[in-house]
Amino acid sequence: MLLDRDAFLRSGPFVFKVAEKFVYDNIGGLWFACIKSDDCMHELVCYKLIPDILKDRSAYFQDALGLDDGSCSLLGKDKLHPYVLPQMIVKKDWECILLLWFGELSQTEEESADFWRSVLTVSIVLQARISEERARRYLERFNSTEFRPATKLSAACECNIAKWISPSFTELLGKPWSYWTINDTATLGAPLVLLIAKTRENIQNMRSGLAFNTPEFVSAGNACTRTPADCEAAWPAQWWSSIACLLLHPDTPLTIHALFAKAQA
Repeated sequence: MLLDRDAFLRSGPFVFKVAEKFVYDNIGGLWFACIKSDDCMHELVCYKLIPDILKDRSAYFQDALGLDDGSCSLLGKDKLHPYVLPQMIVKKDWECILLLWFGELSQTEEESADFWRSVLTVSIVLQARISEERARRYLERFNSTEFRPATKLSAACECNIAKWISPSFTELLGKPWSYWTINDTATLGAPLVLLIAKTRENIQNMRSGLAFNTPEFVSAGNACTRTPADCEAAWPAQWWSSIACLLLHPDTPLTIHALFAKAQA
């Protein structure tokens, strides 16, 4: 639920600052506040917004603001007594969804994966289903350069989007460590990065096991143009040159599916 000012301030001293935008000086507007960032938990940024629009866009606001029976006469009425948003909503993300609800998107926002990632995060917290679905549709249009697989995997886990998990996880497994950025590892967090590293190690061990353990020679019978003994003697070298070295290729290793297809050819 929305927190009132007094309840929130019990956790420590806070500084209230009025936002540079989304402050509508209209009759009936209410003041809302969110933390500036994870690094500035003591700063609250205040916005004066139209409550009817918030309730129309979000089931969360519909429920929370619907509980106000007027007994808290000052709550939301001025910037020193704002409604306080859930602490996981920070200024950057909050202003993205406010722009979607109260402003007009530019081409820059329309084409920004970061913008729609912020909208998705806040939409889920505020139960804004229409905004959530719109953000999902936009994010699914971006390629892995615009919406990096690490960011997509993180969003999938946080927002419970099951259909994004396997493709983004698989894509990360196939990327060399040189592809990864500091932001990728910070976005995923140590446990998930370690899981990917362990999975990569298991896959590499399996590839090495397949490559260095030459399968038993099976004669092709009459289809072989040489003697069975000659074919059997040539088999280890043939396995290494046509299969094993491809399994161990550092940049484009042969997939297991491709291995079986090649072995059956």
